[in-house]
Amino acid sequence: MRALICRQWGGIEQLQIGEAPVPRPGRGEVLIRVKATAVNYADAIMVAGRYQTKPELPFSPGLETAGVIEACGAMWRCAGRAGWNRARRSWCWAPRAALA
Repeated sequence: MRALICRQWGGIEQLQIGEAPVPRPGRGEVLIRVKATAVNYADAIMVAGRYQTKPELPFSPGLETAGVIEACGAMWRCAGRAGWNRARRSWCWAPRAALA
């Protein structure tokens, strides 16, 4: 899949579009086919290495993402839209994400 990749700490101008393997969702995870995403302020300071958490390099920033659930790991019932289940509106935080 196509992904925006941070390979070193620095400014957002050093981010590169590259290829990444399609992840398989594990227990409690979902795979989202991304329809829209953004690199926001929190992503920018994460890429600079100044956010409260530091992901392992390389990683794909993108805390704001919307899309369609493509696959579900154990514990989830897929209803077809990221952030939704059969009964109520929800939200999620993705420790790994990539631009589509």
